[in-house]
Amino acid sequence: MSAATCGGALLLATLAISVATAGCNSHDCDATTTVVDAGGAGATGRLVQTPGQVIWESSSWDGPWIDYRGNATLQVNLPAGLGPPDSYLMWVSTAQYQSSDSSFTATSTSGQLDEVVSGPPGSIDFNNNSCAEYFARIVLTWYVADAGAPDSAAGADAQAD
Repeated sequence: MSAATCGGALLLATLAISVATAGCNSHDCDATTTVVDAGGAGATGRLVQTPGQVIWESSSWDGPWIDYRGNATLQVNLPAGLGPPDSYLMWVSTAQYQSSDSSFTATSTSGQLDEVVSGPPGSIDFNNNSCAEYFARIVLTWYVADAGAPDSAAGADAQAD
């Protein structure tokens, strides 16, 4: 194989790799932060109290789910009176609304899609450490001896946006 042929093949391989990774190296994947309030006036989602636990969900299963772009952080401000949640579940989808027909596209997350990162006190932050755009639904759970109202009762009646 001649030097010109080897050089041409190397150039084509380099160009192919550059094109394939352009999405994560362009401004399509700039870091962003979206703040979601889980309690208080103007809260997003729904705070549910049951015996032994308090549950916050960002939306109903049907939606609308939160926009969760690549390299985005969702900063969930926690309800007053509740510390960090005891557990969380997160799902992502390519559709903002879910239904029982063919538009149901949700999957539970792990790894790069729901990295819990340091945030301000009183929040839990999730980072989409991929360059793919999704919509997210989050459920936070606190296990409590008495599932009385958190300090901010306004969040208890908040409806999903």
